[in-house]
Amino acid sequence: TLVANNQRATIIESVRSGNVRPNHILSVEADPKTVKSLIDGILTGIFYGTPANGSGQWNDCPFASLGCAMACLNHSGHGGIGLDTALLNPVQIARLKRSAFFHTRRSEFWKMLIRDINKLIKRAKKLGLAPAVRLNGTTDTKWEAQPVVIDGVKIANNIMDLFPNVMYYDYTKWTYAKRPNESLPGNYHLTFSRSEDNEDQIAENIVHGRNVTVVMDIKSTDKTTPLPSTWRGIPTYSADKSDYRPFDPTGRILILRYKAAKSTSMAAAVASGFVVPAHQ
Repeated sequence: TLVANNQRATIIESVRSGNVRPNHILSVEADPKTVKSLIDGILTGIFYGTPANGSGQWNDCPFASLGCAMACLNHSGHGGIGLDTALLNPVQIARLKRSAFFHTRRSEFWKMLIRDINKLIKRAKKLGLAPAVRLNGTTDTKWEAQPVVIDGVKIANNIMDLFPNVMYYDYTKWTYAKRPNESLPGNYHLTFSRSEDNEDQIAENIVHGRNVTVVMDIKSTDKTTPLPSTWRGIPTYSADKSDYRPFDPTGRILILRYKAAKSTSMAAAVASGFVVPAHQ
């Protein structure tokens, strides 16, 4: 709506002008998703921004399908509590500030992200864990193509190159051809995210060793319904035990149980084609 876009534009302009800035870029041990990776000895820092065209000024999920947008976890958990008429709350405002910081004050964004990664490394070492970074918690930015330029000086081809001993991982809907393995830094792991309009790309990703996530109509709270051992002839693997994807066996369909979005029922998500029946 016009009112919502005006509210978002006001927040973005406050960041652009330097009057407002986010407190941090990475969240650590602050969400149930990445905390699960502790079981693998991993401490993850995750960047939550504003997904798709939610800013009203840019689109950070260029290949999001309609079903993906409907079932997006952006409004789940604390992200969906106490939303106003513009679908904003403190969590959504914080995400918008971070995204605006990236888009309008890139040099300062890199400085803050570097600070946060260094803090993550120190905390992980103290806890006896390995640090990892997930930059697309709610977005799908092509991070390997973002040079780190600070105060006009390019210091690295991308943030992964700047911290070669830190593992980065993300889910993506970009086609394999646009993000082939050989184009990625050695410490950046991608998992392809299936939706109702990109099934023709599953085989290519599997052939190249990139796993594919499929969301199935089993509620996240349902721990008793067995997962299928194969999906369309491809071996499966549960992606709910840990959020850390680099440890997964390759050539697999990674099954994700459906995590309810406040605005979308499971029935609607299945009808959209984004969520698939587990046992057909």
